Amino acid sequence: SSCGIDHGNAVALTLGRFIEAHSRSERPDVVAAMPGIMTLLGAHDGASARAAFERLVSDIGLRSDVRDVVTTDDARRSWLSTVNAQRMSNNPVDLSDADLLELVS
Repeated sequence: SSCGIDHGNAVALTLGRFIEAHSRSERPDVVAAMPGIMTLLGAHDGASARAAFERLVSDIGLRSDVRDVVTTDDARRSWLSTVNAQRMSNNPVDLSDADLLELVS
């Protein structure tokens, strides 16, 4: 809401990046899930899955690049400081604050 976009679009701004990051996980349940996600996106690896997802988001008329919404590193740091750590705790891949900043930069 602080960026003036709907929640669903805000999720979509980062989901492709999370898909790509998760494609590098060695955690067995994540490794097992990734081929199905990539198949659905017509992708062969994490980078192409991210690109396919971002294209889909753009094709349906939503903003697809987080850097277009949160435009500077300082703004991204500030934005990330609002992440609810409790809600992120169910993410299957552990991501540090530095990982999250890299994910959205």
